[in-house]
Amino acid sequence: MHIWSFVLVSTLLPIVAAAAVALRPEARRGVVAATGVAVAAATAVSIGTVTDPDALRRGVMVAEGTGFAVGLTADRVGAVIAVLTLAVGLVVLAAGSRSFEGDQRARRFAALGAALVGAVAVTALGATLLTVALGWFASGFALLALLRLAGSAPAARDTVRRTASTLAIGDAALAAAVAIAIATVGPIDLRGTADAAQAARTEVGGIGVAELLAVLLVVAGITRSALLPAHRWLPSTVAAPTPVSALLHAGVVNGVGVLVLRTLPVTAESAVAMALLGAAGAATAIGATAVMLSRADAKGALAWSTAGQMGFMAVQLAVGAFASALFHLVGHAMYKAALFLGVGATVRAGAERRHLPLPVTTMARLPRLVLAATVPAVSIAAGFALFSPDLSLGAGLLVIGFGWWTSARLVDGWLASSDRRFTAVGVTIGAAAPIAYVGGTTVFKRFVGGSLPAEVTGAVPGSIVVGALGAIAAAALVGWVLPGPLRRRLAARAAGTLVAIGAPPVTRTARRRPAVIATSRPGGDPTPVPLVPAPFHS
Repeated sequence: MHIWSFVLVSTLLPIVAAAAVALRPEARRGVVAATGVAVAAATAVSIGTVTDPDALRRGVMVAEGTGFAVGLTADRVGAVIAVLTLAVGLVVLAAGSRSFEGDQRARRFAALGAALVGAVAVTALGATLLTVALGWFASGFALLALLRLAGSAPAARDTVRRTASTLAIGDAALAAAVAIAIATVGPIDLRGTADAAQAARTEVGGIGVAELLAVLLVVAGITRSALLPAHRWLPSTVAAPTPVSALLHAGVVNGVGVLVLRTLPVTAESAVAMALLGAAGAATAIGATAVMLSRADAKGALAWSTAGQMGFMAVQLAVGAFASALFHLVGHAMYKAALFLGVGATVRAGAERRHLPLPVTTMARLPRLVLAATVPAVSIAAGFALFSPDLSLGAGLLVIGFGWWTSARLVDGWLASSDRRFTAVGVTIGAAAPIAYVGGTTVFKRFVGGSLPAEVTGAVPGSIVVGALGAIAAAALVGWVLPGPLRRRLAARAAGTLVAIGAPPVTRTARRRPAVIATSRPGGDPTPVPLVPAPFHS
């Protein structure tokens, strides 16, 4: 079979399966099998990017030479994203088919879920900006239709409205970018940099077309990935059924990474677009993570955690650490899909823990923190010595900061247990995880390096990253030395301010009603439950 047959199968087969389900309800049972075949085809495509990269880069095109050219191509970046999306989609569709068994919504979930993963695969393998946009719009429509599966409760309807209005802003920005490109320089062929160079030399009203396109693309990515100030739609989707949440957090919300990585010939050269992306990403990474740590409900904490992770990925993109951002995208998608599919067990475990006394710390606080900080630091140094990753100053600092902070919190959590056995487990994990993270980043950089630009003229300078990380570290140190009650009160006020950004005004009637959250069972409509603060131990 020709390699291009695998490209077409990996992108079009899930969409064909979705159409078949829409026409014949009994075709629903074939969706998982069709997605499995698409995963195998995408895997073959990724292998083809190594064995015959030139053939894949040429692409298969329709209406080539016109402003409305569409087609598919496959470089290593696009192939990795396609394999990830289809593989996660396969797992979620299989789990969802069991969750919705006997439910009247099963047919819609199968059709829309397959359409969603197929549309994201088209976005990942699009050869022109117009093709990427068509896949982007289709995945957005499929997402909104999936969110309607939450039922007709007020919280569910509000979720759809809020998500639709926010995503419409980003879709309008992307549509404007496509229209401007077609009207000035053509369809923007993403298989090379010639169109991007031509766009850089073209001006519209005194503004460079390349600069304008890059900013519009970044705005589209910011809205799809729930970065500040377009962040409020993502936490509201906790009312959706769990399989829908897994698809959303693993395959759709990482849109800023997918869009920027697919349009690097345009976005990587714009200092304004990269600065905008970096500012939105940094604010979201800090703020959303702080809110996540204060959430009492499991799905709400996961939603804010996703926003924070997308913010960190946006910062990686802004500094030109594209391979690290892709590695982060892949790891986060798989991890978050698994967490959402297992959120029921997490909630039950949390409910059981609330009836138990908090663990008794057998070590003094300061020695525990010193050990939690030292073990990951030594491990990261060992990882850099072992793998010798070729990273820029900004990329290296982000890898060190993220690896150290995540591992330090992990070790500290294990050491806080009263069970001595957990001390050895925590130290072992804290020593192994940073080495694995540095190694994984290095492997990804070497695999996709040929598909990424050698120089990124628009990247945020490393000196700004140094200053930002220094300010964050200073703020964290000040917060650590503050008295506990004052620290918690300040954190709660900051989290409340972030949650309130962009919120509609509260009416008098709303003030008198108790706050509620929507929880959903796989086979039933969301049930409003009073939101009562409760301890959440992670």
